[in-house]
Amino acid sequence: MKNLLIVSILLLSVSCAHKEVEENKINQLDKVGVVAVFDETLPVDLMGSKNEKTADILAWNLNQNLESELTQYFQSLNKQAFAVKVDPTVVETGKVAARGLKNLYLGNRYQGLEQYLVSEAEKQGAQYLVILHPTSSENYPQYKAGYGLRCQNARDELMGYGMMQAQLWNLKTKAVESRTLILPKDLSFKTGKSCSEAAKLPVNSLAEQYKNQIVNLAKKSAEIAISRTGEATSTTTK
Repeated sequence: MKNLLIVSILLLSVSCAHKEVEENKINQLDKVGVVAVFDETLPVDLMGSKNEKTADILAWNLNQNLESELTQYFQSLNKQAFAVKVDPTVVETGKVAARGLKNLYLGNRYQGLEQYLVSEAEKQGAQYLVILHPTSSENYPQYKAGYGLRCQNARDELMGYGMMQAQLWNLKTKAVESRTLILPKDLSFKTGKSCSEAAKLPVNSLAEQYKNQIVNLAKKSAEIAISRTGEATSTTTK
C-alpha cells in the first residue's frame, strides 16, 4: 500500500508538471492566427448503401465555430488572436490534391495545403498559427476524414465522429511545434438510432437531426487541440 501511494504521488507530480509545461507554452504564444478548413458537406456512411452519401451542412458554419472557439480562448489570456482569411477555392483544391495521393510513403499528404495556410497567416501578421484540418488515419481506414455519421453494419447503431489533425506552427522558424491526431476514440457519440432506421431517411434530414451533437464535437475538438498543445508531434497521419 505504501509503495502504491508513492507511485500515485509520482504519477500525479508528472501529470501536473506536464500540464504546467503545456500552460507555459500556451502563455508564450501571441499574435496567433487560427484556421479550420473542414468540408461543408458531411459524409454519411450507411453500410450496404450502393452510393456514398453526403449531407449539405454549409449553414452549420463549422469552420467559423471552430475558429471562434480558438480565438476566444487565446483572447481570454490577453493574447492577440484572429481567424486567418483564406481563399476557399485554394483550400478546396489543396484538400482534393491531398486526398488524391495514394502513395503512403509520401509522408504528410496535406503539406501543400498547410504551406498555403502558413503563407497566408504570415502575410496577415501572425507569429503563430493553429490549424485544424480533416485527415485520415491508418488506424481508422473505414472512417472518412473530418466529421461524419456512419454505421459499422446494418445491425449497429448510427454514430457520429470526428477525425482531424491539429497543428501549432511557429511562423518565425516555419516549424511545427505541435502536431496531434484527434480520432474517433476522442470524438464520437451514439445517436440511439438503428442503422436500418437511418437508411430510410433523406440524408439531409438525417444529418439535421444530429446538428447540435456535431457542433458540440467541433467545440470539443477545439478544446482537445488546446489541451494537447506542446505534446510530441504525431507520425500516424496519412
